[in-house]
Amino acid sequence: DDYQYYLTRVILPVFGDMKATAITYTNVQAWVDEMEKDWSAATLVKPFRQFKNILSYAVKRGYLPYNPCADVDLPTISTAKALRSGSQVKTWTPDQISTFLNWEAVQASKYFPMLLISFTTAARPGEVCGVWASGFDGEFLTFENGLDTKGRITNLKNEWAHRKVYAGPQVAKAIKAIQLWQLKCKLLLGRAYLDDGHLFRQETGAPIRPDVYSKAFADLLKRYNEEHRPPLPVIPLYNARHSWATNARGVYHLDPEIVASVMGHSTINTAFENYVVIGTDRLRDQMPDVM
Repeated sequence: DDYQYYLTRVILPVFGDMKATAITYTNVQAWVDEMEKDWSAATLVKPFRQFKNILSYAVKRGYLPYNPCADVDLPTISTAKALRSGSQVKTWTPDQISTFLNWEAVQASKYFPMLLISFTTAARPGEVCGVWASGFDGEFLTFENGLDTKGRITNLKNEWAHRKVYAGPQVAKAIKAIQLWQLKCKLLLGRAYLDDGHLFRQETGAPIRPDVYSKAFADLLKRYNEEHRPPLPVIPLYNARHSWATNARGVYHLDPEIVASVMGHSTINTAFENYVVIGTDRLRDQMPDVM
């Protein structure tokens, strides 16, 4: 829905009648400057990236010699403003992730295997909800489709988002346990049980939507913070993806190519520009080594 909105309301009114070969850096920069008058930097970058991806596809197919979006200057939020507004993306450390995932209430939840996948494979909530039962072979997960908040099957963001990732034994064990629970629900409900082939389902067999999944995570996090001190940072479920990317590089030192592949990105730059967060603790710990 967001892509459709930006395309029809923001991109096409400006560039819809132009030949792709006639679009220049100047045209795009003027468009960005005009959006900046009404939108925040964080908001206007969304249609810009969408447009940039469209033109990148044209370049890849040989329709354009270069991408006019490549050298456009985007507005940035100053560090002081980001700190005051709290707009810097919050992530969890490996210890915080482990603490949450090992909490009894989380492990007893039907969302436990989904949370394991979110925090260990960087999958988007819609991708986790969209996994087919046939997409898990006991060791690897295959992301082929997503699921939206209305329960509709969607395609993934791009061809690189269609990917296979290593799940690991802990995820496999949790999935087997949840499949046994699903079988009990199916035996209990009989023909009333709905099963369209998704890996993660409600008691009725209906697939779990990403908005339901996100709310379940928020509720579990709220309960955890009410019962434990110190509390965990409050983050949206999507930030499990940011957390994975940040820890993959800053803690586990995975190869950039692996990070991009797991996250379903076409280039290393996409992962590092949009997901890896350099926190103040990491700066404090590592800067003396290079001074």
